[in-house]
Amino acid sequence: DLLMEVTLSPAMGYYLSHVNNPRSIPEFNIHPDENYAREIMQLFSIGLYMLNQDGTRMKDSNGNDIPTYDNADIMELAKVFTGLGFAELDPKMQVWWLDEAVFGEVDIYIGHKWLPLKMYQEWHEPGEKVILKDLVIPAGQPGIQDIEMAVDYLFNHPNVGPFVSRLLIQRLIKSNPTPGYISRVAAVFNNNGQGVRGDMQAVIEAIIMDEEARSCDAQLDPGNGMLREPTLRHSHFSRAIPQKGIRPVYQVEINNYDCEGIEYEVDYEEVTEDIRFWHNGNSNFELLRQNPLSSPTVFNFYLPDHQPVGEMTQLGLYGPEFKIHDSGSSVNYLNMVLIATFGEFNLYSYDFENGIEYIMPDFTSLEPVAAEELEALLNYYDIVFMHGEMSDQTRENLRTMIDTLTLFGEPNISSRILMYFILGSPDFTILK
Repeated sequence: DLLMEVTLSPAMGYYLSHVNNPRSIPEFNIHPDENYAREIMQLFSIGLYMLNQDGTRMKDSNGNDIPTYDNADIMELAKVFTGLGFAELDPKMQVWWLDEAVFGEVDIYIGHKWLPLKMYQEWHEPGEKVILKDLVIPAGQPGIQDIEMAVDYLFNHPNVGPFVSRLLIQRLIKSNPTPGYISRVAAVFNNNGQGVRGDMQAVIEAIIMDEEARSCDAQLDPGNGMLREPTLRHSHFSRAIPQKGIRPVYQVEINNYDCEGIEYEVDYEEVTEDIRFWHNGNSNFELLRQNPLSSPTVFNFYLPDHQPVGEMTQLGLYGPEFKIHDSGSSVNYLNMVLIATFGEFNLYSYDFENGIEYIMPDFTSLEPVAAEELEALLNYYDIVFMHGEMSDQTRENLRTMIDTLTLFGEPNISSRILMYFILGSPDFTILK
């Protein structure tokens, strides 16, 4: 179901160029676009090499990895994904020269962006297709049936369980799952216990409830865990700390109608109800190498097999998120945390309807805790931001900071300074 929805998604069709993908017209040197045919195999289903259920690669008689497909397979599968175009024109667009959606003449700007793509049979590649030198798709049937057969075949490929399971574990739990962990999750993908393949709810439950994800021994393993990507660090902070809006209030006095006759003062009032968040994220992408929906390539912001230079590579460990964590983005992150915790104004809101120009974190609710006992605030931050897994070293460092902060006697400053150091600590940025 998911593969079919992705295949027929207008956004994916535009991004991987299989929308308005035509059949072959050799006399005009027109051939099916191969982009989506390659990526649905490489990225969305079976990967590059044949896998055992535990995610390890199968080997041929010479000890070499066995490819799952070759270029001829891509060319053959590309024929299947032809003839798809926009279902209708976007009703919000004024297009006077078209009465209905026409294959090849409607692009992403005027095509309907939330209806599934439509099959235009006359533009679908005719004839028989052979998928991965195994599945024979017969000639003469509707194009959408060709697609359904191909997607169903890929979905039932034995690689899908271990391939998808490893990627999901890396996103949700840890960068280096053991073969046993992958095998257990892949087994649930293959059969949820009731004969159903691909039950994603059961797969996610298996990932989260696995002993390797929950045991104390796993948490103490130095090779366990994952670096949290910048977007998730940002969203965690924004959800855990209340936000307030800043609304400017102008008082204007007009003495006469030249520039010198107009005087005004501006005060700022705080708004805590019905705050609308808005951020285009350009600064996040430039400074942190990441912003939602802005992946620079089809391979996301990083590869699942990325190994950062140094000790992790020497130990054979993967660290996908470290691809965008470098000398520049790491310092930029700390600078953005400083602005978030101490900046007079934090995030542009552009909520012009309600007159709110900025939103910023509101530490007011934490001031009573900080004023009464800073150790209690430290424990609160441990639970909310580190899931109660603050290391002894980090706690001792912050206690030393707490002893210094008591000289200030300012709860607002105390809560902000502790927040700054916690958001930059390994205990927060590394998820165990």
